[in-house]
Amino acid sequence: MEKSKLIVIWGKNPANTNIQELIHIKRAKEKGAKVILIDIRRSETAKYADLIINPEVGTDLVLAMAIHNYIIQNNKYDVDFVDKYTYGFDDFKREAQKYTLEYAQEITRISKDKIIEVAEAIANIKPFTLICGFGIQRQIQGGQTVRALSLLPALVGSVGVFGGGFRYSNHTRPRLNLPGMLKTIKNIRGINVVNMGEEIKEKGIRCMLIQAANPVMSNPNSKALREALEKLEFLVCIDTVVSETAKYADIILPAAATFEYYDILRSYWHPYIMFQDKIVEPLGDSMHESRIYRELAYRMGFNKDLIPENNLEFIEDVLKYSKIKVDIDTLRKGPYLTEDYSEVVYKDRKFKTPSGKIEFKASGMEKWGQDAVPSYKRIDDESPFRLISVHSRYVINSQYLNIPSILDSMEEPFAYINIDDAQERGIKDGEKITVYNSLSSITLRAKTTYDVGKGQIIIPFGQDIDLNSLVEGKNTDIGLCTVFHNIGVNIKRFE
Repeated sequence: MEKSKLIVIWGKNPANTNIQELIHIKRAKEKGAKVILIDIRRSETAKYADLIINPEVGTDLVLAMAIHNYIIQNNKYDVDFVDKYTYGFDDFKREAQKYTLEYAQEITRISKDKIIEVAEAIANIKPFTLICGFGIQRQIQGGQTVRALSLLPALVGSVGVFGGGFRYSNHTRPRLNLPGMLKTIKNIRGINVVNMGEEIKEKGIRCMLIQAANPVMSNPNSKALREALEKLEFLVCIDTVVSETAKYADIILPAAATFEYYDILRSYWHPYIMFQDKIVEPLGDSMHESRIYRELAYRMGFNKDLIPENNLEFIEDVLKYSKIKVDIDTLRKGPYLTEDYSEVVYKDRKFKTPSGKIEFKASGMEKWGQDAVPSYKRIDDESPFRLISVHSRYVINSQYLNIPSILDSMEEPFAYINIDDAQERGIKDGEKITVYNSLSSITLRAKTTYDVGKGQIIIPFGQDIDLNSLVEGKNTDIGLCTVFHNIGVNIKRFE
């Protein structure tokens, strides 16, 4: 990334959520790179950007396609790269023609001049890399939006080069294989966690075991989920803390904490393998999950030895079966890069798609009921405000809320709203407001600011409020992701 000359950060706030990445962004800027931030609000990352673009909520797809169209129509794309390494470009080009500057300006509320400025930068400054936030996928057209964004580096040939590419999910990390595991059992009845509460009721589930998860806080339609958990005949939770979900449990089995077991770790952000050493024995009655399941298997008359123990021998077996040529003593000295690691992804220009190329026209979209090329569909929702939840800089979802020092740093639950929206409704900064829709309502304090646009309600996730009670259980267009963003709500002064 530090070799990039242009960095476009789209729908991500690394100043709060990925400070490791921010280090490299700042180093690239020191070397002369230009940074463009595209986000619905002026986030904490804005101070590191040379250009800030704030489109309307849910219109990122239109903006991306308009940039594509401008670059194509003005013959500023990499013709050689597109011809050799991409598939379906002509169909994509026909769709992109619909996204004129005038249309994009109307939908996104970004001026034509600003759209052209971004497009010219992408077309002319190389190498160019695009950093995409996970939040982009968590809206109703999230899949198609991410597809449109991911194709921008390909359009200008900035793939497979130092400082280029689309940075989203880390697939350069080594694969870890578990030895001696049972084969996957087919035809297991599952539930869609997007509507977990409704699924529990409809499928007549009477007993549940929940491990290392807090769906009451993290899943949509949390009100329905709470009601379903209350009616279960038996609920067991395995966790290190008494979470909001664990409060509904009949039995809580305490799991071992981080420094009480051995582990091999890999990251969704960097490519290193790391060893987590066991420092102390589990406290009290807590156990590593493998021991919990071995003990349960024994008491139920099953062969507990089919479940591996948590020990150094198992760690060595994982390394062996994963063909990672490093021993534990070496890992104890620090992180390890595998021998086949390449700093540049797709340097060989070989892509794991049905066509073997980057697909402007994607195969398999019919299974999702989606067009083969990205296309925008207006959302039919007349709600006066759009709710967006953002990650707090203090916690990860509901984790760490049991740490006193973190709790002391956090404020009373609040929401960011636009100053003009607040004044129109007689709401003053710091006053309590109610955010509501047909599902539920929550009460919190208003923080008025021009850093968010009109019609937006921005609420940091992880606060002591039932935020997801406002979120209906819906899947995104592609990939069964959950729609957490761009939720229709209204607001009023608290009464």
